Amino acid sequence: FSSSNELYQFEGAMALTNLLTSSEELRGRALQGGAWNLSKDLLFSDNEQVQCAGLEVMCNLSMSPEVLERFVDGKASVELQLLGAFCQSEEPRASIAASGALAMLADTPEVAERIAECQHCITGLLKLLESQDGNLQHRAMVLACAVVEASAEAASPVLEKVKVRLAQGFSSSFARGLAEELVKENA
Repeated sequence: FSSSNELYQFEGAMALTNLLTSSEELRGRALQGGAWNLSKDLLFSDNEQVQCAGLEVMCNLSMSPEVLERFVDGKASVELQLLGAFCQSEEPRASIAASGALAMLADTPEVAERIAECQHCITGLLKLLESQDGNLQHRAMVLACAVVEASAEAASPVLEKVKVRLAQGFSSSFARGLAEELVKENA
């Protein structure tokens, strides 16, 4: 999907997004073919739908051990900043894909520490915690739990925002349960 035609870029990225859910072998082949960098390039498109499609590819590639290794080794600081920035997007597809990638990656403690050190990621997380969307609340709370566990410095503002959100209520019962448990464990 390196075509300059935005429709082809969008359709190619959407097709790849769907294919990437099928197997680890396919994700590996896509990475060997340069899918990570190509999808990252789409984030700089002027077309918001192309950006979203690129983020969705990156999110699905985040399940891959090769991608996780890049984040663990500290070779993905630009990607962390981009994902954190897109968590703040007003476009729901963009923030869902970006937060989904971060939530999956944060399951690894070394990556959770890197996320906690990334100001764009923390700012994005705090914005996600304001969302009324249950999907975003779920991702935000998974990410919040990982960040609080990874970093005492980042924990304070995140916990405060979680407490405020808990008082306001969650539309996602899963997110509410995580928030209650997180606040209880850090009381």
